[in-house]
Amino acid sequence: MKYPVSPRGTILVVDDDHENLRLLMGILNEQNYSVRLVPAGRLALTSARTGPPDVILLDIMLPDIDGYAVCEHLKADERTRDIPIIFLSALDEVFDKVKGFSIGGVDYITKPFQVEEVLARVATHLSLRSMQKRLQEQNEQLQQEIIERQHAQEQLRRANEELDLRVQERTAELFHTNRTLHAEIERRKQAEQTITAAYTDLEATNEHLLRSRNLLRAIFDGLEDGLLLLDQHGTVLALNKAMAGLFGSTPEALVNHAWDTLSAHIVSDFPFQIATQALAYGTSERQRIRYRHPDGTIRALDIQTIVPNYPAHTIDQVILHVVDVTEHLLLQAQVIENERFAANGRLAASVAHEINTPLQSLELSLQIAQTSLDTDRNLFLRDAREELQRVGRIVRQFLDLYRPGSTACSVVDINTLIERILLLTGKQIRDRKITIERSLQDKLPPIWGHADELIQVLLNLTINAIDAMPDGGTLRVCTHAHPSPSAPTLTAIISDTGVGISPDLLLRIFEPFVTTKENGTGLGLSISRQIVRQHGGDITVQSQSGMGSTFTVVLPIVSEPEAKP
Repeated sequence: MKYPVSPRGTILVVDDDHENLRLLMGILNEQNYSVRLVPAGRLALTSARTGPPDVILLDIMLPDIDGYAVCEHLKADERTRDIPIIFLSALDEVFDKVKGFSIGGVDYITKPFQVEEVLARVATHLSLRSMQKRLQEQNEQLQQEIIERQHAQEQLRRANEELDLRVQERTAELFHTNRTLHAEIERRKQAEQTITAAYTDLEATNEHLLRSRNLLRAIFDGLEDGLLLLDQHGTVLALNKAMAGLFGSTPEALVNHAWDTLSAHIVSDFPFQIATQALAYGTSERQRIRYRHPDGTIRALDIQTIVPNYPAHTIDQVILHVVDVTEHLLLQAQVIENERFAANGRLAASVAHEINTPLQSLELSLQIAQTSLDTDRNLFLRDAREELQRVGRIVRQFLDLYRPGSTACSVVDINTLIERILLLTGKQIRDRKITIERSLQDKLPPIWGHADELIQVLLNLTINAIDAMPDGGTLRVCTHAHPSPSAPTLTAIISDTGVGISPDLLLRIFEPFVTTKENGTGLGLSISRQIVRQHGGDITVQSQSGMGSTFTVVLPIVSEPEAKP
C-alpha cells in the first residue's frame, strides 16, 4: 500500500480516542503535514512497517497493546528503528515519562495537550529527523564521489601510460577528464561544507538535549514526593531531595550505597523490605505506614514499589515512590468533621421544630388547666403529661442516634438508623407534605462499621431528598440484603420525586464543591462516598431533571469484626 507524502513530512497518529484523532488531523493538516490515523497498537505496527512515517504521535493507553509495547516493537525493527516517537498520554506521573524515554521515546506530551506545544515538538523532531536523513545521504554521496574519483585517477594513470602512443588523441580526453575531476573536487568541497554545517546543527541539538536533561533533573529534585531508584543488587542509583530528606540526609550522601546499609545504620524503622521483596519477586506493592522522621515528628507515608516492565521479565531495577500524606489525612479528617457538624446542625434544627409542637400543646393544656374546674383539670393535665412523654421520646431518639461510643467501630443496624433519622426529620417531611414509602427488610443482617459515619451518610442523603421536594412528593426508603457465600452485601436505597440532577452535574456530583443547592458547600456527597468506600462499599446515583433522584448505598456484610489499621 502506498501512502500520500507531504513535503513537510508524514506523521502517524496512534490514539483510540476519535476526538483526539480528529483534532490532531485538523491541526496537522493545517500545517501541510501528511497525516495517517490509527486507533490501535497492532494497526500502528502494520502501518509503520508498510510505509514508515517521519514522526509517530503515540498514545500509551490503547485497546489491544499499550503504547509502550508498540514503541518496543518499532525500536526492535530495523525498518522503523530510527523513527522519532512522541508519547501523547494523560498519564502524568514521573515514572510514566521516565519509562517512555527509557524504551526509546524522544518526547512526551501530557493530555490535555496544547496545540502550540504539539506543533512545536513535531516540527523540532521532524527537523532533527530531516537532518539525520540528509547527513546519511550526504555520507553515501561522498563515498560514491570517492569511488568515482578513484576511478577517474585510474583512468588518468592508464591515459598517462598510453600518452606516448596517442598524445594527440588523449590530449582532448585528458583535458575533459581534468575538467571533470575539478568539478568533482568542487562538489566534494561543497559536501564537506554541508557536513560541517550538519555537525554544527548536531552540536546545537546535543546542547538542547543537555539542557532538557538538566531541566528534568531539576524537576526530579523539586518534586515533593520521594523517588528512589535501585538496581538489581539493591544499590541506590538515584534519589531526589524529598526522599533523602525522609532519611535526614542528602542525595549525594546516599547514592551508590547499598539499601541494606541504609536500613542498618541510618533509619532502621523505615520499611526497607518492601523494595527488597520487589527486587526478589518482581511484584509492585503499595502500603501506608506511620513513620518517625529523624526530626522526631510522626508522618503518614504512602509507599509504592514500581517494577519496570523490561523484556524477558528481567528485574534490573525497582522504583520506590513515597508520598507524605500526613497533612492530607489531617485535612481530610477536619473536612469530614466539619461536614458532620453541619449535618448535625440541620438535624438539630429539625428536632427543635419537632419538639416545638408538643411544647406549644403542653403550654396550652397547662393554661386551660389553671382556669378549669376540678373535673376537667385532670383531663388537661393528662394531655400535658402525654405531650411531655412525646418530647421525651424525641429527645431519647436523638440521644440514641448520637449515643457515646458511636464513633467506635461496632455492629450497626441500618434499619434502626433509618427509622430514627426519619423520626427526627418528621417535622420537615410533614411541613413539605412529603409522603414516606418504607420497604425495610425484616431481620436485616447487621454490618460492622462506624455508626456516626454511616449516620452522616444516611442523614445527608435524606436531607438532600427532602430539599429536592420543596413542593411535596414521595420519599422512598428501601433496604435489602444480598446473601452470597463469597461477598454478601447490604443495599440501602433513598429515592425522591424531586427536581432531579441535570446531566452535566450528574457525572460530577460526587466531586468536591459540586452542588445543586444555592447555599450548599458541595462536600456532602463527596464525603459520603469517601465514608462508604472506607467501609468497603460504594454509592451510586441515577437521576433525571424533573424526575427525581435515586441514591444506592451498597455495604459489605461482615459477620465478625475485622482488624482495622
